[in-house]
Amino acid sequence: MQTDQLARRREELIARCEEQRKLLTWHSTQWTSSMSAMDASVVLLRRVKEHPAWIGGIAVLLIALNPRRAQALLKASTIALKTWRTVAPVVHSLQQRR
Repeated sequence: MQTDQLARRREELIARCEEQRKLLTWHSTQWTSSMSAMDASVVLLRRVKEHPAWIGGIAVLLIALNPRRAQALLKASTIALKTWRTVAPVVHSLQQRR
């Protein structure tokens, strides 16, 4: 009788482990894609730091093409910059762990 209970308990634990493995795989996939996007952002920001004239050139081009779009882009860029300044310390600490 106790052997049957142990066998049943073992099967339950094996099923539970399988569910947890699937969940862990899903979460790690989500983190991997997020970290890939963050890595790409860091690379882009480093290149912009190395060539700040790009920002000015792009801004002049956008203003020349359509001032309304330039204003909207400037607003979005400001929000992005504020967000980056908030997130940057976390990204840098994660990169140092590698």
